[in-house]
Amino acid sequence: MYPDECHDGELSQTSYKLASHFLDQCPNLRFHYVDICQYHIDSDELFFLMKMHIIPATQHLSIGLGESVNRSTDLTTSTLQQILSSTSDRLESLRLKIGLLDGSIQNVRPTNQTVIRELEQGYVEVKKAQEFAINNIMRFPGVKTLKEFRIEQCMFSFQAQEIWRQLWDQCGQIENLVVGDVCEEVLEHLAEGISNSMPWLHNIYFRTDDPATEYELNDVTVAKILSAGTRGWTAIHFDVNTVVGPAALSALAQHYSTLEDLCFVQNVDSNVLIPILVACPNLRELVTIASEAILPVVLPEITAVQFIDQDPWTYSLRPWACEGTLKKLKVRITEVPPFVGALPTIQRKVYERLARLENLEVLWLGHQPQVVLGEHSLDDALFQQETCLDMTLASGLGKLDRLKNLSELNLSGMEHDLEDEVEAEWMAKHWPNLAVVSGLGKSSEAATWFAHNRPYVFLD
Repeated sequence: MYPDECHDGELSQTSYKLASHFLDQCPNLRFHYVDICQYHIDSDELFFLMKMHIIPATQHLSIGLGESVNRSTDLTTSTLQQILSSTSDRLESLRLKIGLLDGSIQNVRPTNQTVIRELEQGYVEVKKAQEFAINNIMRFPGVKTLKEFRIEQCMFSFQAQEIWRQLWDQCGQIENLVVGDVCEEVLEHLAEGISNSMPWLHNIYFRTDDPATEYELNDVTVAKILSAGTRGWTAIHFDVNTVVGPAALSALAQHYSTLEDLCFVQNVDSNVLIPILVACPNLRELVTIASEAILPVVLPEITAVQFIDQDPWTYSLRPWACEGTLKKLKVRITEVPPFVGALPTIQRKVYERLARLENLEVLWLGHQPQVVLGEHSLDDALFQQETCLDMTLASGLGKLDRLKNLSELNLSGMEHDLEDEVEAEWMAKHWPNLAVVSGLGKSSEAATWFAHNRPYVFLD
C-alpha cells in the first residue's frame, strides 16, 4: 500500500478489498516499527486500514519521520486523536514530527462511505471516536504503556490544547523523553504534564533534526522542564540549539545527586563543568564534544588551571564526587603551558587529575570532525589545539598508568608530541583494553608500532 497504488489520494477499490480481506485473517498481526506518512492520511481507505489493523499491532510508532528533514506531516487534531486512540498496550515508543492544523477535536475525520458500508466494525469504530470527542474524553490505550516519547517536531494549533493536556495525563509510564523543534505552547503543556503525570520519567534529551535551524529553546523554558522532573534526572542531553543559562543551570543543580549521563553540545566553560564534576556522585558520562560534525561550529573547552581544581592553601587536588564512577569523559582542555624540564608543571597536574578517574573507559581530549558547507570544507584550524597536553612520558603521561580500563583515546586536532614508539609501547602495556586511538600522525613511529604490534587497535 504505497503511493503508486493510490489514485487521486484514494486507494483503488480492488487493492482496498484485497488488503482488508487479508488483514481480517490476521488477528495476531505484529509490527515492530511503523511510520505514518502524509499519504497514509490523505487516503480515506488507507487511513482506515491503518487505524483498524496496523496501528493497534505496532510496537514502535512514528508519525511523519519518513518526510524530508525540513518537512513535517500535517494533521488536524482530530486525525492525531484517531491515530492515538487506535494504539494498543503493545506500543512502547512514539515519535512525532508533525504540524497541527486548525481543526476542532469534535470534528472527527470522516471515513469513506464505501468503507463504512463494507465493514460494520468500521462503523462502530468511527461512532466510538465521535462519542469520545463529544464527551471530551480521549482514550489513548498505547500511550498508557509508553516507555519512550520523541517529539521531533511539532507546531501548535490553539484548538489542540485539550488533546495535549489529555495526552500528557496518560503518559504515566514514560521513562525517556526526546524534545526537538517544538513550539513554546506545547512545551508549556509538557512541563505541566511532567510534573503531574510522569513519575517514572528520568531521561530527557533536547535534540533537533537540523542543528543549523534558527530554532532555539530558551533558558527559562529549559529550566521549567528540568524543574518539573519529580523522580530526579538520570540522563540529560543538551544540543546546540538549547540555551543553558543561569535558570537552567540552577534547575540542573537540583538533580546532581541522581545525574549519571550529561551532555553539553554547546559552548560551556569551566565555571559550569567543575561544579558538576565536584558534586555529582553518580556521574558516569560527561560529554562536551559532539561525536558528529554540527553547525554552527561549537568548541566547548575547559582551562587547564580550572580542570586541575587545586586547593589554593594546600596545593593538593580537591576531591571530586565522581572520581570513582566516571567512565566517559569528552572535554577539550586548553591553555596548557608548554612542558619545561623536570620541574612540577601544569601539565603534570592535569595528568594527575586525569589519573584520579581510575574507571575511565573513554577519554576524548580533542576532536576534528569533517564539516562540509556546500562545496567547501571548514578550516581545520577551527578545531586545532595548540596549547594542549604533550602526551609524552617526559611531560607526565606515565601518571595515567592507573587507567587500566581505558579502551578509547581521542587526540584529534591536538598539537601533541606523541610520536615515538616508546609512548605507543607504554600505552599498550598499561592500557590492555585499548581498542581505538584517534589523532596519531599516520606516518609517526607510534602509529607504525601499533600497526605492527597491535594491529587490532583501530587508528583513526
